[in-house]
Amino acid sequence: MDSGNLWGELEGVDLEINTPKEILQEQAKFLPRLTKDLLYAEIKELEDRELYNSFDYVLDEIDEDDPNPNSNHGFAYKFLLKSRFMDTYRFELFRLHHGIGIYPVTIRLDNDIQKELQLPGTYKEIESEEDFVEFISKVLQSLRVKRVIVALMKLSR
Repeated sequence: MDSGNLWGELEGVDLEINTPKEILQEQAKFLPRLTKDLLYAEIKELEDRELYNSFDYVLDEIDEDDPNPNSNHGFAYKFLLKSRFMDTYRFELFRLHHGIGIYPVTIRLDNDIQKELQLPGTYKEIESEEDFVEFISKVLQSLRVKRVIVALMKLSR
């Protein structure tokens, strides 16, 4: 017996949504141009131990009976500033985590950026792509980030 298409149509499904990683990759492309190719940004996937140390609530979601408990912990990245001339140094602006639904996104900022933006608590939860873009703009334009960029550029010469 042929049951036919049980999926239904996928037309009308919003495929235009940009993931946080895509948005950050797009922003990373601007940094070399802004710094005369001295600096670049890197988006790295968090290792499991980094994920659990940064977003402890993920541990609460792990099913102890799951034979592969790390498969469903979502997606987690760190956003790093690096210099082309200082291979071993990197400055971490923030870490982020989201589930398969993409939004909301939870961000854990550098402490000084968090203080400058006057954010209460350890985490900032962002509900939509629009809010994510707005928040990342504030982070990247913060005085702390500008000071780090200037310092890295000076040290790279």
